[in-house]
Amino acid sequence: MMILYFVALKSIILLFTITSSNHASAIHHRKRIPINLDIAKEIPYEIKVIMSEKTARGFYYYMKRSIITAYRIGDVLFDGKLLCPGNSMDFDRFVFSVTLPRRRKYIRIVSKTRLGNSSERKIVEFITEPFSLTFHEVVRKPVEIDILTQMDTEVINVDEEVSSRTVKFSVREDFEHQATIGVVRYGASVLNRKVRGLIYRSVVWKGGVINPHITIISKYNDGTTIETNYSFEDDDFVLHSKKLGQCYLKPWDEEPAGDESYDSEALRRKNGPGYSYDVDSMPQGTSKDHDGAAPSEVAINASKRTKPVRHLFKNTEYEWDVGNHDPSRAIYPMSGFYHDFEREAYKVQGLSFPEPDSD
Repeated sequence: MMILYFVALKSIILLFTITSSNHASAIHHRKRIPINLDIAKEIPYEIKVIMSEKTARGFYYYMKRSIITAYRIGDVLFDGKLLCPGNSMDFDRFVFSVTLPRRRKYIRIVSKTRLGNSSERKIVEFITEPFSLTFHEVVRKPVEIDILTQMDTEVINVDEEVSSRTVKFSVREDFEHQATIGVVRYGASVLNRKVRGLIYRSVVWKGGVINPHITIISKYNDGTTIETNYSFEDDDFVLHSKKLGQCYLKPWDEEPAGDESYDSEALRRKNGPGYSYDVDSMPQGTSKDHDGAAPSEVAINASKRTKPVRHLFKNTEYEWDVGNHDPSRAIYPMSGFYHDFEREAYKVQGLSFPEPDSD
């Protein structure tokens, strides 16, 4: 009888401990107020937008860091069409959008979700067909390669540096949203076959066939990166090292983008409702928004649509000035990927808006 009493008491204590632990986990997560983001429409003032310094026509969207504990990005839409629903257990979410050649649109959404005492990061991607506004989720087809025999193809790029005896294998840029390197072989040896959740993989072969060393870099949709290095020993390949890393930890992929931003709330206070965003030249460091971020060399300013459209855009890929170069490259984050403002830029210059490129 005494034994049964202690067993029952132990069970009650264990149950109480588990219940308390679950309750503590539940209250540890502070639910945030969702702010929906429609990339093709006016951006809510709670959300900050920064221009990519390395990707032309690329923009990052994220909740202002000063209110991140109270708010989160909820549904992500494009022109009223839902791409990714919000999650009440999210504690952060950030978005990247870019217009690709042939007016294809690409959107990447990174969500950080609380799971008990831990958290997970999930990446989902969406893309349109050329000259279309209908999005579908990115699904990459894994392409198996054999390092010894792989040649240049429409999808796979093989870059050989003869002087260093280095060969690099990657997916061509035109197919980076349709395919990824999958299973990696070296003749009969399978070096890597993990493809679940894979969104990117590259392979580097050094040393030729006499002393081969293989490095495989993989990126997965849970935000993890894995770099594996193989060397040839005793008639077979052995794993020499394995490095684990993380990607998409921050709202932006580059530095110092976090300090080069504009604030939609500050612009609204200054210009009132009914304004549109315009890329306008401003001396660097002339002012600061209310979050204390100094404007970049390319300051994002607000202007009435009745104002002449003036632009000076600089990044690592190109720079141009309306009137001297091509005004069709105007970029307006609030209008998403539409080109109404590009047409306006041409109209201001007295030019005819050209037909879209067919390449």
